[in-house]
Amino acid sequence: MRRLRLASLLLLPCLSLVSGCTEAVSFNDTMVQLTQDLERAGRKFGERLIQHEGKRDPLDDDYADVVGEVGKIVKRAKAVQVPNLTGAKAYHEAFLEYMEFEEDAVDREFRKLVSAASRRDRESLMTNLERLNKLELKEVAKLKAAQKAFAQANNVTVRD
Repeated sequence: MRRLRLASLLLLPCLSLVSGCTEAVSFNDTMVQLTQDLERAGRKFGERLIQHEGKRDPLDDDYADVVGEVGKIVKRAKAVQVPNLTGAKAYHEAFLEYMEFEEDAVDREFRKLVSAASRRDRESLMTNLERLNKLELKEVAKLKAAQKAFAQANNVTVRD
């Protein structure tokens, strides 16, 4: 009986470590899933942009669809429960800043893409896409830095 009690006492720290690790992985996975949802919405919009090039009404509908879809994703991101883990709050704040950037980009910058596509102005379309991509890469770098710090603080391995 005494061995069983001793084994239980020794296992408690291990279980709490695994629980924290699982919580950290779950929290990170939620953020990754939301980011992937954003990527899918952007990819779908890009496909429709090409498909409806020169057609203003369908492009306006596509724009409204992506704005609504991204708005829902951002709402879900704001509702994520932040665990009481080292670096989780900072990671979530960086994540929300990234989400706000994406929502603003969709609201403002995608409208410019619709305008260029409706005029079949490929040069303007490419210029806006390249500018937007540069801005997005900066924001992604900030998010990845916060993710890396969170992962290191919680002994979690993050794949690129």
